[in-house]
Amino acid sequence: MLVHHETGTITPSSGTGTATIGNNGSQMMMQIFLKPTTATTTHDFKLTDRNSLDIFERTKETGTYNELKVGLIVYGQLTLTISNASADEAFTYLLTYRES
Repeated sequence: MLVHHETGTITPSSGTGTATIGNNGSQMMMQIFLKPTTATTTHDFKLTDRNSLDIFERTKETGTYNELKVGLIVYGQLTLTISNASADEAFTYLLTYRES
């Protein structure tokens, strides 16, 4: 089984920030990890596919979000958007994919 990771940081401005996640071919997303600098920071986030469809969304999260066994089939680039962040600080993200 081939697995690869996309990792980086997003620093929101006025509570909102985005990152374009490069991904080629068809893959299954297995993990979504998003961690603000401060454990008490609240935020919303979503993943948008190349057709501008919001394919995954969570609201009113506090601190680190870590979901395993996501099982979301994705194709092409995604946009990760953080919104309504209570602090404009760095968020570290990690998306883990299993390649087909």
